Amino acid sequence: MQKIYLLFLLLLTSTLYSQQIDNINTDRPDQSEGVYTLPKNKFQLEDGFTFSNENISNNLMLRYGIFNGTEVRLSSDFEKSKSENIEADNLVLSFKQRILEEKDYLPAITLVGYLTYKNPIKGWQTDVYLAFENNISDEFVLCYNVGTSNFFRELNVTTQFGYSITKDVYTFLEYFAIFGNQLPLHNFDTGLLYSITSDFQVDMAFGRSIFNENSNWFVSIGFAYRFF
Repeated sequence: MQKIYLLFLLLLTSTLYSQQIDNINTDRPDQSEGVYTLPKNKFQLEDGFTFSNENISNNLMLRYGIFNGTEVRLSSDFEKSKSENIEADNLVLSFKQRILEEKDYLPAITLVGYLTYKNPIKGWQTDVYLAFENNISDEFVLCYNVGTSNFFRELNVTTQFGYSITKDVYTFLEYFAIFGNQLPLHNFDTGLLYSITSDFQVDMAFGRSIFNENSNWFVSIGFAYRFF
């Protein structure tokens, strides 16, 4: 009888523990930065390929939780254009700092900072973003970013509506734009994310420019894995 009780207790504990583990949360394949930060001492890998009418690029990101609410990231882009060999495009060191948790109508807010070495120009660039998120319901979420790039010469904005089809399937529709010295660049994309397990996700997205004579388009596919 005691063995049966211990076995039941073990199964119950395992079930409760598994229910406490949320699905992996990623910063791909959309353009918006999420408010989520990795827990302390957790590590996550995100990788994917983007195909456009100009080039093919590989987008790799490594994420690590320094403290609860503080995350550091290292990412790189390897690009191959139609006329050139494969080369490293950008090397980016970034951090995310959770500022506020969502409460009633107030959004969750996270500060995101970037230090980027841009290989084509052999120079450095700094970017700063604020990421916001409002959970409209259990299924719908509104995410939006505002930030500056290229040493405060450009304003970057994103707005995303997301919908959880099931616990493991998420889809989104997103607008993102860059405002600078030249004409604004307006774009939209949509995508689908599927959590195969709580720690492994695959994704795909499609996007293109709008209000532009040139219909610049891209398709992205990728995956992410969370290590414990």
